[in-house]
Amino acid sequence: MNDIKAETAAKGKDLFHPVRVVLTGSHSGPDFDKVIPLLEEGCRLALPVHVKSVAERIREFTAAYLEPKSHH
Repeated sequence: MNDIKAETAAKGKDLFHPVRVVLTGSHSGPDFDKVIPLLEEGCRLALPVHVKSVAERIREFTAAYLEPKSHH
């Protein structure tokens, strides 16, 4: 988060909300220091539904965001 803050000068809600949306799909939720370890541990478990790691979530969001938008 410090790297993002330094690069963008964003802080507070302007910093945390977009990152939270990318990681959790929600504007609110548990603190990052709680949710990130849960996601990382969950991704290593053999569960019926895969829990995506933080890296997987960021890659998917970035790919969707950078994908050319189709105009129907």
